[in-house]
Amino acid sequence: MRTPQTPKTHDYESQARIIARVVRDLLRAQLFDSIADLKVALKAQLRTLKIPYAPAELDQALTLVASNTPLASSPWPRTPPDRLLSEAPVLSREDATQILAKLESRYAVRLRDLSDPRHRDRDPDAG
Repeated sequence: MRTPQTPKTHDYESQARIIARVVRDLLRAQLFDSIADLKVALKAQLRTLKIPYAPAELDQALTLVASNTPLASSPWPRTPPDRLLSEAPVLSREDATQILAKLESRYAVRLRDLSDPRHRDRDPDAG
């Protein structure tokens, strides 16, 4: 038995602005004959980008695009409060290396190796 989802109470909890950004990118890249064609391409792009969405959010996103609403607004401050910065632990080089290795394995990427002589000028710990 499916239970109804609770409606989102704040705009920033919705994916509508992110989806609207994808819509704008699609419209820049190609022309569509109808809104239905745009929605099909949008759904495919959202699947490719692994962006989850509710059907109502597609309509909200199209409304945002049609009204030319700026999409860059965010309810969160751009810089973290000083309280958070002062509580941040200092990472040792070993801890940072472990975190980097976990990120690389999780996302199947290889980030630059600072022990490589080509990157030594960017490594603050290099002698």
